[in-house]
Amino acid sequence: MLSALIPQELSISSDLTYTSEYVFRGIELADESFQPTIELAYGDFYAGIWANQALASDPGYTEINYYGGLSFDVPGADFVTFDLGLTVYHYPDTSSRRTHELYLGALFDLPTLPALTASLYYFYDLDLGSHVGEGAVTYSQSLEQVGAPLSLDITLFGGLQGSDSDDSESYNYYGASVELPVAVTEFSALTLGVHYATAEKYDRAAGRNQNLFWSLGYSTSF
Repeated sequence: MLSALIPQELSISSDLTYTSEYVFRGIELADESFQPTIELAYGDFYAGIWANQALASDPGYTEINYYGGLSFDVPGADFVTFDLGLTVYHYPDTSSRRTHELYLGALFDLPTLPALTASLYYFYDLDLGSHVGEGAVTYSQSLEQVGAPLSLDITLFGGLQGSDSDDSESYNYYGASVELPVAVTEFSALTLGVHYATAEKYDRAAGRNQNLFWSLGYSTSF
């Protein structure tokens, strides 16, 4: 078996997702797309590759992201895990080619509210000079009582982007997702999601970019 050849400290996960729109921080970048991901984690370190391949030729859009980081705890703060890393955004079809973004985040588990998790992130793009602050809250409820191995996940998020240069814009965005992960095996799941996201004060979106879309993904780990 392949799992017998993998060191116990190493985990590998993958995800294959179809989405009716590719939306990033409230802005639609492409219509229906295929989004594969593969990630390796060793202890507190992780690295992965995520891609977007537009399935429609108009507009066509390809993006490949390489990322890596470190998650760590702080003594005396068991309810929070910190996340520090770098993402390289590669755009094969554009003249800009790639940008580099640092990020620092905090993920919160709420002991008195175990169904809720929250996160706060700060992103800084070294090439575009953009600053992004983003927060999210997720409510997760098991639905196994209905006789199926699934859960209901509801996420609310919002963010604000500021810019130090003319290469990016200042605007705010927010949205919500409702997802139904269904366990296929002990190590894999199918997830159906419905999503809404909008950007305000974004010039290239005529002041507001509203997007309602859906996705279907298959994830596995070993």
